[in-house]
Amino acid sequence: MNFVYELISEAGMSKHIMGIRLTIKQVAERTGAGASTIRLLCTQGVFPNAEAVETPRGVVWYIPEIDLVGFVPRKRGGQKRKAPAGDSELGRTKQSNKPSK
Repeated sequence: MNFVYELISEAGMSKHIMGIRLTIKQVAERTGAGASTIRLLCTQGVFPNAEAVETPRGVVWYIPEIDLVGFVPRKRGGQKRKAPAGDSELGRTKQSNKPSK
């Protein structure tokens, strides 16, 4: 899908730049990020020229290809949480059913 950007230069003249609009799915495939992450980033304004278009099936986001320049998605997953002390499978001692003498 093609579209035209209109940029206003410092001299006040407009300049048209042709570009490609990508869907959430296309951006996710190109960046390796999840579609839900890309959708969230659109709502947060990370892609400044992204456009939400209302359709009968809901909102469809179109992200200009130029907005992906310099975009690096965060790596998936966060820091691993440590189990509380004494709750680890490895830290437990095996209890015997034998009666103590």
